[in-house]
Amino acid sequence: MVSVGRAAVFDHAALCGLLRSGHLGGAVLDVFPQEPLPADDPTWDVPGLVVTPHCSVDDNEGYLDRCTDIFLQNLAAWRAGAPMPTRVDPSAGY
Repeated sequence: MVSVGRAAVFDHAALCGLLRSGHLGGAVLDVFPQEPLPADDPTWDVPGLVVTPHCSVDDNEGYLDRCTDIFLQNLAAWRAGAPMPTRVDPSAGY
């Protein structure tokens, strides 16, 4: 599952539960019920979950293309075992 939409369109707790139980192999989330995601939030420790920084943009013509480009760059890095170029820094809050 990949979500770069709105946090309210899926059940965050249920998704984390499916990942923890192994019923879902992985997910990429860009949105959360509370942002920034608190440093002590258990979401940070969910297996198979990739957290990306939620960045809002008022650009109807280029936003989706840019999101896709960033996602694909991170996916390629992850598949190659390389550091992701847009790695989340929990100490910075995003």
